[in-house]
Amino acid sequence: MTSLKHRTVSGFKWQVILQVTTKVLSVGTFAILARILDPSVFGLFALAFVAIDGLSLFKAFGIDAGIIQRKDTNDTIKNTAFWMVTISGTSVFLFCFILAPFAADFFRNHDAASVIRALGIIFVVNGFGKIPSALLTRDMKFKTISIIQLIGGIVNSICAIGFALISPSIWSLVLAYLAKTVVMDVLSWYHSGFRLRFAFDGKVAREFLSFGSILMAGGLVGYITENINNIAVGRLLGTTKVGYMALANNVASFINTHFTYLILRVLFPAYSSIQDDKPELQRVYLKILKYISLFTIPFCLALAILSRELVLTLYGEKWHMIIPIMQVAAFIQLFASIVSGAGPLYMACGRPKYALHLALAGLAVRIPLVIFMTQTWGLMGTILSDLFTNMLLAPLSILLVRKTIAFSWADFWKALKPSLLCSGLMSAVIIGFKLLANLPFLNFFASYPFALLLACTIVGCITYGAAIILFDKSSYKEVKDLIFRLGKGAV
Repeated sequence: MTSLKHRTVSGFKWQVILQVTTKVLSVGTFAILARILDPSVFGLFALAFVAIDGLSLFKAFGIDAGIIQRKDTNDTIKNTAFWMVTISGTSVFLFCFILAPFAADFFRNHDAASVIRALGIIFVVNGFGKIPSALLTRDMKFKTISIIQLIGGIVNSICAIGFALISPSIWSLVLAYLAKTVVMDVLSWYHSGFRLRFAFDGKVAREFLSFGSILMAGGLVGYITENINNIAVGRLLGTTKVGYMALANNVASFINTHFTYLILRVLFPAYSSIQDDKPELQRVYLKILKYISLFTIPFCLALAILSRELVLTLYGEKWHMIIPIMQVAAFIQLFASIVSGAGPLYMACGRPKYALHLALAGLAVRIPLVIFMTQTWGLMGTILSDLFTNMLLAPLSILLVRKTIAFSWADFWKALKPSLLCSGLMSAVIIGFKLLANLPFLNFFASYPFALLLACTIVGCITYGAAIILFDKSSYKEVKDLIFRLGKGAV
C-alpha cells in the first residue's frame, strides 16, 4: 500500500505542476489569439470538434481503458490492443472524410467540411500512440505523461500563434493541433517501451470488445451530452455564438480539465489496484473528495465573482458578452467537480453501467431542455440548461457511489465542510473588496480591471488560506504534505 500511496501522490504532484503550467500557457495563448482571430474562427473550430469527438468514440473501442484495467498484460495482449486500435483509427478516418460534408450541411457552414477532414488525420496518428499512452498510465508514469503533455502544449501554442500571425484563419488552429498530436504520440511511444510485433489473440480481442462495448455506449451518450450545447448553438444561433461559448468555457473549465481531471487520471489505475478492498476504496474516495473540493470550490466561486475583470484582462472589451456565460459556467464546473470522482470508481469496481445510466439520464433531461431554453433565451438559455441538468444529476451520482462503497452521509458532508465554509468566507471578503473599490479614493481600480483582478485574487487567496489554517488545520497539513512531503501525506 505504501508503494501505491507513493505512486498516487507522486503522479498527482507531477500532473498538477506540469499540467497547470500547460493550462496557464493555453490561457495565455488564447488571450493572444482572441486579439488576432475572429470569434467565428473559434466557433468553427469547436463545431469541427463536435464531429471529431463523435467519431473518436470508435477509434479505440475502450481498448485503452481495458489495458489500464487489466491485472495482466503481456506482449501478445499489448500488440492485440495496438492492432485493434490502429485498424479502427484508420477506418474512422475514412468515415470522417466521407461524412464531413454532411456535418457541414447540418451546421450550415460549408467551411466545416475541409476542417473536419483535416482534423480527421488525428485518428490515424492516435492509432499509433493510444496504446503506448495507456501503458504509461497503467504503469502510473505520470511525470513522463505530464512532461509529454507540456511539450505538446508548447508546440501547440508556438504553432497556433505563429500561423495566426502569418494567416489569421481557422487553419492556424488546425495545423497547430495536428502538430501537437504528432509530437505527443511520438513521445508516448518512445517512453512507453512498447515494442511492436505482429501478434494477435482472438480471445483477448473479444475480451477487449466486451469491456469496451459498455464504455463505448456510455461514451456515446456522454459525447452527445457534452456536445449538445455546441450542436444546439451551432444549429440555432450560428458559429460566432459557439465561439463565445468556447472561450467562456476555456477559462471556466480550468479547474476540472487541468486539476480534477489529473486526479481522476491517477485514481483509475490506483482504484483498480485496490478494487477488492471496499473499506480502503471508501477511505480513499472520501479523502480525494475532500482534496478536490479544497481547490475547486474556492476557484469556481472566485471565478463567478471576478468574471468581468478576468474577461476584460484576458480577451478585451469585444468579448464582454461572455461574462455572464462564464459566471454560470463556473457553477456548472463546481457541481461537476464534486461528483467527478464517481467515474473512475465505477470502472475500477467493474460497474461501468452506472456511468452509462447516469449519462442516459443526463441525456434525457438535457436534450429537450437545451433546445427549449436556447430557442427561448439564446446563449444564456443554453448555459443555464447545463446548470439545471448538473444540479439534478449530482444527487443521483452520489447515491450510486454510496451503493458501490457504502459511505455515510455524515462522512460525505464532513469531507466537503472545510472547503464550503472557508470558500464562503473568501467570497464575502472578495465581494466586500470589490465594493470598496468603487469608492472615490480607490477609483484607480475602475480604470484598470487587471489591477482589481490581481488585488482581489491576492486578498481572496490570503483569506482562504488563513481560514483553512484557522478552522481546519488538519486539512492544511494534509495538503501541505501532499505538495511538499511526497509520500508522507495521508491518501
